[in-house]
Amino acid sequence: MTATAGQPLKRLRGLQAAAHERRSAALAAAIHEGLLQEDVLDFTPTAILMDVDLIEATIAHLRHGAGYPEDTLHTVAVKANPVGGVLRIFLEAGMGAEVASLGELAQALHVGFPPDRIVFDSPAKTAAELEFALARGVPTNLDNFQELARAAALVAAHPEWLERPGGLAVGLRINPQVGSGSIAALSTGGAVSKFGLPLSECREELVAAFVAHPWLNMLHLHVGSQGLPTSLIVEGAAKVVLLRRRVPALFDPDRGVRLMTENGRSLLAKAGCVVSRVEYTKASGGRRIAVCHAGADLLMRACYMPETWGMRVRVCDSRGAPKEPRSSAGAGSGEDGGGGDVSGGDVSVGGLTGDGVELEIQDIAGPLCFQGDRLATAALLPRCEVGDWVMVLDAGAYTLSMASRYNSRSSPAVYGFSGGPSSGAASSGDAGVWAVKLRKLRGRETLQQVLDYWNIE
Repeated sequence: MTATAGQPLKRLRGLQAAAHERRSAALAAAIHEGLLQEDVLDFTPTAILMDVDLIEATIAHLRHGAGYPEDTLHTVAVKANPVGGVLRIFLEAGMGAEVASLGELAQALHVGFPPDRIVFDSPAKTAAELEFALARGVPTNLDNFQELARAAALVAAHPEWLERPGGLAVGLRINPQVGSGSIAALSTGGAVSKFGLPLSECREELVAAFVAHPWLNMLHLHVGSQGLPTSLIVEGAAKVVLLRRRVPALFDPDRGVRLMTENGRSLLAKAGCVVSRVEYTKASGGRRIAVCHAGADLLMRACYMPETWGMRVRVCDSRGAPKEPRSSAGAGSGEDGGGGDVSGGDVSVGGLTGDGVELEIQDIAGPLCFQGDRLATAALLPRCEVGDWVMVLDAGAYTLSMASRYNSRSSPAVYGFSGGPSSGAASSGDAGVWAVKLRKLRGRETLQQVLDYWNIE
């Protein structure tokens, strides 16, 4: 890697090292500006905070420091975080958008992504959805031979699509059948998969399809999202590339071969956190319980399947300052540990750390009407008091996009923040509150909007 290519990574590492200090400063700024308290009936003291500097640094590293060809079209998975204000960060940074439904496609177009920088993937596109995408020149991957037949009929009915500049960008999704990772629900490259055409079972049909339809000019490969060794991903890519022997035109450099990538969680998860005020505390069965306003409605995977998607929980005081021991909550602490356990603090008799922070085994409970609605269970955390703030890390992806309507709770606002520690901006006082700039990326949902949802005519 050249010195120039190393600059994005250097900035990214600096921001990651100050992650918890940065998000705590953002929380303090939001409290100071009154964004987390409104004197209206339907206001809930919960928000999602997104580190815009960290997102931009991650994008810069992906595009300019990770070794991809310069003309690679990197796309953000809209399903990870469909918030318009978040997607515009990627649009302005020159990235594309990967969509998996008509709603996501419409959102990408609404935000302003050019059609040729959107990739449409879905195993259940209707004929109308296919026509909508192809008519606008959206690169589209077909999932099966029946869908290919639909697309072929549409192309035959619209020869003008082939005559426009750039023609069509249409591909087939291939399942390389190389095996699954440690999370079955996120592994798409096993022998049995709902996605794509099984390579080992229909290789000849695949070759025949590309020969019969010259407008087929893309290949889509996805082995899985998480819990996969790199070697399995490489093996999957290698199997698909073997098709070049049978369909060399797909890999002809004179036709402008281009690599496209799709990333979601890796671009967004660590840039976001959910913050929610502690409303009440109590004791039950000898254990302290703190009740806040965020739960399984926002953090569905983590609450329902904590063994697979564990949460990292932190506690801040009423001003937004971290309550963790300095050895745990200082620079870089945002990337340590797991669950709700505070490690690194020197705990002594009486539950006090060497920093004088009182630690206690606690549950952090959400607001929903079922017992499993917990952000942390029997976790060693700084003692929560009414008015403190619970902070759930790694929540920048698959949070609002998977939110539940259970108990008819309003979804929170999303704020982006920039400046602050390790960003090049000056920091002064109260966790750098004055150095942080906040901007609204999405407004909060009102009670009337919840009622509108349940009473659509």
